[in-house]
Amino acid sequence: MVRTDFVSIGRKFEPAIALRRAILQIVWQRKVWTVIATLSLLTAISSIATLLFVSLFVFANRIAPLTLIWLLWLILTLSAGMMVAAGLLGVRWLIKDRFAKVVAYVDQKLGSDAVRNALDLAKLREDEKSVSPQFARIAIYRAWQLWQNANQNGLKNELLSEHKSRALSVLAIALPISLLTFSLTRTTNFSISALTEIYRNAQALLIFEGEGQLQLSVMDDDKVVLKGAIVPILVRASCPNSQLPKNLTVWLLWRTDIGTERIQMQQIDSDKFSAELIVSESGTVQAFSGRVRSNEVSFGSSQSPTNC
Repeated sequence: MVRTDFVSIGRKFEPAIALRRAILQIVWQRKVWTVIATLSLLTAISSIATLLFVSLFVFANRIAPLTLIWLLWLILTLSAGMMVAAGLLGVRWLIKDRFAKVVAYVDQKLGSDAVRNALDLAKLREDEKSVSPQFARIAIYRAWQLWQNANQNGLKNELLSEHKSRALSVLAIALPISLLTFSLTRTTNFSISALTEIYRNAQALLIFEGEGQLQLSVMDDDKVVLKGAIVPILVRASCPNSQLPKNLTVWLLWRTDIGTERIQMQQIDSDKFSAELIVSESGTVQAFSGRVRSNEVSFGSSQSPTNC
């Protein structure tokens, strides 16, 4: 089998080379602006998602565990979906910037098929018999002249203006959001590991609310103390099937005829909490954390010392 190489008209004819190079330059410039727009859009979406995660990170202690878990999953799902959609949109933009599409757009602006015909003629062999090489060179040269004249009238800028303005608009939105996100993450010490820890702790709190127990104990067995006395209260937390949450908060609920008082207990160990109760009136005390409540203990107060 004998292989014969052939030389196309466009390989040696300078106007054909220059025309194809000019169109390729337009194609790649449009692609670059499209990539910038896509990356800016992805950056904006990820920055907004990070801002939402930072907000949850800051206010996690004020949000119910179940609500916090749902919000985390909602933000994660929506941001992932929007990232995929933005990526697909970028691919669609790139597909629209194929060489043939740009050539068709150039011809539309020129009002003829001169560029497409010229590029097709440039692929013909030098010894082509069906079409005269001289005719092909004339058609290619005329297309090159049309391109040069249109380019002087701003066709190149027109071909790039939409892509450039789109990229700069998205970048103008993404840049300040990214800077704000970066600033807040540094200020709040936010990180993925910290967010994961909050999620795990919310799960532990949720389990504790369903299975946790609080056991309240006091020093005085007869529960009758001198009016105005300070009584130490100890509460032990436990959860049979899970570890205790790290930021577990336990409160004392002190009920008297005067009203109800809520006192936050201090954590003295991983499962122990203490508080000092001033018994000014007879009443009952109970510890609670979320929906978990301890046993109730009643106190009586007397005006004079009472032997226990």
